[in-house]
Amino acid sequence: MFEEWLNAPLGRTSRDPRFEIRRAAPDDFEQIFDLVDTVFGFRRGRAAYEWLYRANPNGVAHCWLAFERSSGELVASQCRFPWPIAHGSERIEGEFAGDFATLPRLQRQGIYQTCVEVRDSHPAQDRIVVLGAPNAKSRGALKKIGRQHIILGPFPFARVALDYTKILRSRSWPQGAAAIVGGAANSALGLRQRRYWATSGEVRIEELRHFDSGFDAVTNHCMSTPDYWCPHDADFLNWRYHQHPANSYVALVALVDDEVRGYSVVRFEDDRATLMEFAASEAQPAVAGELLRASIDLAREAACLTLAFCATSGWRFWSLFRSVGFASRKSVTYISALCPERPEVWQEEKWQLLPGDKDVG
Repeated sequence: MFEEWLNAPLGRTSRDPRFEIRRAAPDDFEQIFDLVDTVFGFRRGRAAYEWLYRANPNGVAHCWLAFERSSGELVASQCRFPWPIAHGSERIEGEFAGDFATLPRLQRQGIYQTCVEVRDSHPAQDRIVVLGAPNAKSRGALKKIGRQHIILGPFPFARVALDYTKILRSRSWPQGAAAIVGGAANSALGLRQRRYWATSGEVRIEELRHFDSGFDAVTNHCMSTPDYWCPHDADFLNWRYHQHPANSYVALVALVDDEVRGYSVVRFEDDRATLMEFAASEAQPAVAGELLRASIDLAREAACLTLAFCATSGWRFWSLFRSVGFASRKSVTYISALCPERPEVWQEEKWQLLPGDKDVG
């Protein structure tokens, strides 16, 4: 698919005589890495770039480049990473946008729009579903070019406290007051969770170090929706989590009679944790409950203060999460969704999205 994408004829060329717009071959990637490091102001590291641009099991990165004709310098890049997307049981072409970078001396001079015009003339562009995670600046740029309608969100966001005493101390409470108030809050939350969770001897939770193809059936059974979702097969899950060169993740598997019935993945970052994946069947509430409890315990044992989660409004387990103490917080989580042949992708209610569906770095 990469060769087909790379060699397909385009309908437009750059309207700005200062810049040449073209697609990137893998030999161009080193220049892109240097440009992104320069524009973003930090060095990501070559292992992380190689993981993201070349090792993705869904395919090599699709990147659009702007070269300054007078100097021959690479001055801007827009990258999209092949991404698993489905509509019901139908797998469709998908990409996740990222690493939009323009040299500071040429920002706000129309390069972004010029690249978009050439990129959108690609014959495959109308059928590909493109997701993104736009920050405030990117959302502003989308509004400037008349694409604010493709922004979904903010999505519901919630956190469960793991140790109120430590949280209060982190907020400069006096040690004694934090111990009293935090201890009472910990006891109240623990009582609430114990009342909800009845221990099931049928369900066994273990740490999982590798996803095999047997997990694909669990993903399809537990995560599929009639509308749009991101089917994470075993290769994707291993790449996304176990092979990540920088971030820290731990996966858990729920077993009943040694058969896989669900899984979760937790990300650790300093004293914070995020629940990235949560696959369980609504028809097996004991599995979902034990898996969520084990995920919370995992984050608590790692000395994290909170476990965070976000998802689209229709997420099937929101009631479960709230029942065990996940409290809503102000959300800054947005997704952009674009596909000219499928205008319904602009509607949030048509999607099921979790943290693992949006974080590519």
